[in-house]
Amino acid sequence: MSYSVSFPCNVCVLMNKCNDRHFIEGAVNGIHSVYPSSKGHLGAGEVELHCQNLQPINPEESGQ
Repeated sequence: MSYSVSFPCNVCVLMNKCNDRHFIEGAVNGIHSVYPSSKGHLGAGEVELHCQNLQPINPEESGQ
């Protein structure tokens, strides 16, 4: 069982300044480090980051 992380950071002007994605990936990695699953890691799915502070690199393409 595992989780994936989805985030729009590669299209944001803040991608080199913001660490939020790294904290979320760290939390998912922490969940994956619990093995065997009998110790608590029983879920699976996708963690999707919808950043409200997203600043598109090319605003014309985003419709803003």
